[in-house]
Amino acid sequence: MKTKNYVSFGLRFYRYSYFVIFAFLLLSNNQLGAQTVTYPPSCAITMPHSNAYFKAGTDIEIQVYATDIGKSTNNGTVSKVEFYNGTALLGQATTHTNNKYTFKWACVAAGTYTIKAKATNDKSVAFSSTGVIITVGTANVTPRGMSACKGKYLANIIPGAAQINYNTLWNGVTAENNCKWGPVESTRDQFNWNGADVTYNHAKNNNMMFRYHAGVWASQYPSWLTTLSTADAKAEVVEYLTAIAARFPLADQIDVLNEQLGNHQADNQKFRDLFGGATNTSATDFTWQIWLFTQARALFPNTKLVLNDYGLENDQNAINMQLNLLKALRDRGLVDGFGTQAHCFNIDGLSANALKSSLDLMTKAGIPIYVTELDLNGGQENDNNAAAQLTSYQTHFPVFWDHPSVAGISIWGYLTGATWIGGTGLISSNGTEKSALTWLKEYVSGKSNIGYPSCATGACSNLGTPPTVSITSPANNTKYANGSTITLNATASDADGTVSKVEFFNGTMKIGEGLGSSYTFDWRGAAEGNYSITAKATDNSGNVTTSSVIEIVVGNPIVNLITNGDFNNGTTNWDLQLNNNSVGTITVVNNALKICPTTAGNADWNVQVRQDVGIVSGKKYQITYSAKADAPRTFNVSIQQNADPYTIYASQQVDLTTTSQSFTQNYTATITDATAQLKFFVGNNTSCVTIDNVVMSEVVVTSLEIIENASNTVSIYPNPFSSEIQIESKGKFSYQIMNQLGQVIETGKGENAINAGTQLSKGLYILLVENGGIKKSQKIVKE
Repeated sequence: MKTKNYVSFGLRFYRYSYFVIFAFLLLSNNQLGAQTVTYPPSCAITMPHSNAYFKAGTDIEIQVYATDIGKSTNNGTVSKVEFYNGTALLGQATTHTNNKYTFKWACVAAGTYTIKAKATNDKSVAFSSTGVIITVGTANVTPRGMSACKGKYLANIIPGAAQINYNTLWNGVTAENNCKWGPVESTRDQFNWNGADVTYNHAKNNNMMFRYHAGVWASQYPSWLTTLSTADAKAEVVEYLTAIAARFPLADQIDVLNEQLGNHQADNQKFRDLFGGATNTSATDFTWQIWLFTQARALFPNTKLVLNDYGLENDQNAINMQLNLLKALRDRGLVDGFGTQAHCFNIDGLSANALKSSLDLMTKAGIPIYVTELDLNGGQENDNNAAAQLTSYQTHFPVFWDHPSVAGISIWGYLTGATWIGGTGLISSNGTEKSALTWLKEYVSGKSNIGYPSCATGACSNLGTPPTVSITSPANNTKYANGSTITLNATASDADGTVSKVEFFNGTMKIGEGLGSSYTFDWRGAAEGNYSITAKATDNSGNVTTSSVIEIVVGNPIVNLITNGDFNNGTTNWDLQLNNNSVGTITVVNNALKICPTTAGNADWNVQVRQDVGIVSGKKYQITYSAKADAPRTFNVSIQQNADPYTIYASQQVDLTTTSQSFTQNYTATITDATAQLKFFVGNNTSCVTIDNVVMSEVVVTSLEIIENASNTVSIYPNPFSSEIQIESKGKFSYQIMNQLGQVIETGKGENAINAGTQLSKGLYILLVENGGIKKSQKIVKE
């Protein structure tokens, strides 16, 4: 039995934690009512894993998975990811490939390090990752597993002791049953860690990735747990998680909650009621799950928190239910991974395309995917299934391995005759491989070397100490008028050499190079827009350092509420919804979104593609896009409430042909709805529709625009206008009207007053007026 002091500590910790959580939720709810909540981006280090080992003097590539999607609202973009050794900034990245931000930590000296990362979104909200503890030593790296150097871990289970050829085949470890709460603490307050220690120590001693499976699960839990009160049960959860964190500090991941969906476990409702403190707690009441992950976040500073479940890939409704809980956790920065078990009974019968579609849907959580319990038998539960199992591996494993959001794969057993489901084994105890394992080794071997995990060699690209660089002006969030000269200044130095050059960048596009000791560059002709400026210093040894980002604004740029409207990032941020048993697919073809309703239903809303936009009462919006269809048809473009009664705030029916056309739709909001969505309704017709270049802009207009100058004023009204717009100014002036591509489509001169825009089509334009050397630009809208 635990001592009186230990009981007291556990309850005090529980009560304090509960108070903090309650205060946080109360604050969140109050903020939600005022629509001021801004939720954080995700940020998870997927490479290297905790417990990884590197040889001193080699480079270590760090990969971070970061996005701003997957939350209940405020989905935007990540503007930068910063990389840290403890609290020391190593560098940053502002560009990504499939949500992966990369930094090369060069020529790392021997030592033990805790790597962290911090992602900042376009609303200046930051979120820091859990730590990853690595060791750098003088000994050579011993390659482990078939996926050594291939960029992702390929793990397996240790049921009691490591089985045949473990270190040759695998480089990650999960216990089969020995880390589950029931076997660990079958008698209250008496912990049996023997089996868990065997598994963890094998991973630790071989520098393998270790997953703790599982924290809380409504199966294989101690029988005494459900006899407790809610307060005592929660205190026991905190005690158990505390013990795990202390005993397994190098765990890379923990399944904080396992198989909580619906009736995936018979006692799920019992757990909802026990930890929720009520009866018949709704499956969509996430209060206790939020509580659980809040405890885990406080206890596991260096272990990624995962929500794990099964039966997902062949049931997208289940994925969507999982996404609903993940949104609540993402809003609070409480989850780092989407765990999918991927067992044979829901994988073997899927096509490769269907599997990829489900993984794409999981990606909407905005966190990396971990395949946690993969096993395949080709639909035959016996060991005479070599051909069927091989076909299943050849069909499905590449989809998992190559998917950019999958950060690693754990196979659930591999010794024939000793796996939990027949026919899923891959090698006999005497070393005879089934054809699926032979193929798997060849497939993984054919992948490019990335340098992780367990990679024996690595280059040392850094010669000496990198330079330092920072932008001294302009200040962050400085605003400039159109036509201004923007002077960029930076300071840079190099401790063991000289700075060869300092370059200025907008995102990834080089603007120019700094001159003189203050590294100055005058940027002329910047178009209206928002800019992310960095300075990049290069020293005489070729080392490069990039400064922190500063944001500046030129003119009065259009605010685009749509993310990935050009579909350059695939279907990211776009959601396909199918209603009333309709069937359809979305694919990206030639960087455009193709929507194909194969079973279209009897209403246009039965098949819809949508994205969160949010609207504010009184603001004007313009929607532009291009669209075509495989055969002539109509479809509707709407802004709609995303909750019952699903009010349509604005809608436009469009006639499509087989040739792509550009369309414009204007809307003035009469209600504020932070979760409103832009939707393309394509049901009730099986002809495929292709959309591209989707923009929903907040139109910033005024009824009267004044050029502020003591000796001169210019008035522009009305705005918006239906027939013509009047420009008034003292004396002679000239004007230009440009479309959104910057093309001049109307010019003129006037004295004191002139009417313009009579020949313009409906849409958004830029009006530039010049009078006495003073220039002023203004957005104008013709309705």
